[in-house]
Amino acid sequence: MAGKNYDYIAIIDADSTVNPDFFHELRLALELANNTDVVQARYEGMANNDHSRIKCFAMLGFNVLRCRGRVALGGSAGIMGNGFIISKETLEKVPFSANSIVEDLEYHIRLAEAGISVAFCDSARIYGEMPKNDRASNIQALRWEGGRLGILKTTFLSLLIKSIGDLLKGKLQTLGVLLELMLLPIGYMVIIIAAGLLFPSTQATAIFGLIAIGVYVLGAAKCGQGWSELTILAKVPHLLWRKLMRIPSLLLSTQTHASWNRTPRSKE
Repeated sequence: MAGKNYDYIAIIDADSTVNPDFFHELRLALELANNTDVVQARYEGMANNDHSRIKCFAMLGFNVLRCRGRVALGGSAGIMGNGFIISKETLEKVPFSANSIVEDLEYHIRLAEAGISVAFCDSARIYGEMPKNDRASNIQALRWEGGRLGILKTTFLSLLIKSIGDLLKGKLQTLGVLLELMLLPIGYMVIIIAAGLLFPSTQATAIFGLIAIGVYVLGAAKCGQGWSELTILAKVPHLLWRKLMRIPSLLLSTQTHASWNRTPRSKE
């Protein structure tokens, strides 16, 4: 790539669609971005049934609300693996050498360690197909969730040391990446917090946690179609049950030798 005549490269999954102004908005975002040549577009899911709708709603929180929040606090939006643009200069400075099953997350950590933030472009939107059944959803979740936990195991100490060093210099970027990486998927957080309601000593903390998650859910709905997004929450008990059943496989998928399994698409 180093010898090619280009300034930027855009990463777009072959089965994704983009809005008409996608590239124009990314170009404007690059012009407005401060001290970065990496921009993540707004990455959403395409809902085909109720099963995929719950995943699309989760993506409004993870890929939109969190990105907005991190950028508003002066942090890095993150890289979602689909719909981002990066300059040749940045690629030469931080080569894409990620090898895990969550290579986008791993590369974002490399960028953070190099002091490079990722900007977020809400007006450039890319839509990816979401799983339509339990089997496909399990494969995707094990890759996404297991891969994140695996990266946390292998990078926690180095990120912690760098975060402390950066804090002494007044920089918060690496700490933000570490804290985001340490967050469990929201489904597991709900299960843990709800369990806290069973014990008097943890009830107050659990209630506060559920209120915080409620605010997060409302924020995610606001990022989409508003109140109508909340109707899919009726499927949450089924989702939480599947997450509990997935824990043994999830732990196996955190291993560094875990294989990358592609999510089956609607035509397969």
